[in-house]
Amino acid sequence: MATSEPEKNCPSGGGKTITHTYDSADRIVDFGYVYDKLRRTIAVPDGTRIDYQVNDLVH
Repeated sequence: MATSEPEKNCPSGGGKTITHTYDSADRIVDFGYVYDKLRRTIAVPDGTRIDYQVNDLVH
């Protein structure tokens, strides 16, 4: 990751490109992303699980 000190110019190198793959509904489909039957994200690659309440709000 490229970093810079506050009030300094942005670095011109040192960064890296990260690419992702998306389906036709613009949902990321990289390894580790999991969706439920309603097409809501329920898991991400770092192991975080996402639960939803009955009213569809994230729990």
